[in-house]
Amino acid sequence: MVLPFILAGAALAAGGFGITKGARAVSRVNEAKELEEKAQARFEAQKASVEKARTSCQGALETLGRRKLQVMDTEMRRFAVAFGRL
Repeated sequence: MVLPFILAGAALAAGGFGITKGARAVSRVNEAKELEEKAQARFEAQKASVEKARTSCQGALETLGRRKLQVMDTEMRRFAVAFGRL
């Protein structure tokens, strides 16, 4: 006669344990989603920063290339003429 009460108590304990674990799992999933969203936002911000730096660097290298061509075309030519006179 006591056996049904013991089984019912065990079933209630197991159910309560399952509900507790389920609630904790839902909480952890929500926390993980929140962390993922924050990480994705930081990633996008850093990606934009890198793209901005890449564009700036590319512009600086193009300017350097033009300046190098100008120097080679004008200044080095004058130097070669002057050196030739020596």
